[in-house]
Amino acid sequence: MDFLMRPPEVDTPHWLVDLPIDSLSSLQVFLANLPCIGQAAQPPPVFWTTLLPIFMMGFVLYFFILRPQRQKERHRLDLLAGLKKNDRVITGGGLHGVVVSVKEKEVILQIDETKDVKVKVEKDAIISVEHREKHTESKEKHKEEG
Repeated sequence: MDFLMRPPEVDTPHWLVDLPIDSLSSLQVFLANLPCIGQAAQPPPVFWTTLLPIFMMGFVLYFFILRPQRQKERHRLDLLAGLKKNDRVITGGGLHGVVVSVKEKEVILQIDETKDVKVKVEKDAIISVEHREKHTESKEKHKEEG
């Protein structure tokens, strides 16, 4: 059992040296590993070094996730605010149509011109707007060229 005995050290109390390791309690091991009173304690970490990773994650979250999402939503709301008669739109359900009338929260779309099919849709359901003037101008340019 001699190999289980701790070698005597200068700072170790004599009552811990003679005890086998099996009989040491966790409190005795904790007390034996405490730094001496005369030793200099390590300074606490600087405040900004602990918060720097949190600020960096917040920066990444804002500039790569939140800000682009807000810009996209602002652009969509601007499109819906500028919605007017004869604009071509696409809804979230995949319907393609031409705006017949615009109210505060709903839009009436004409889906089929030959059969005069009209559908009432919530304004928030519109995901894409193509203004009719641009569409007709591009068709006229195409007819003039071809």
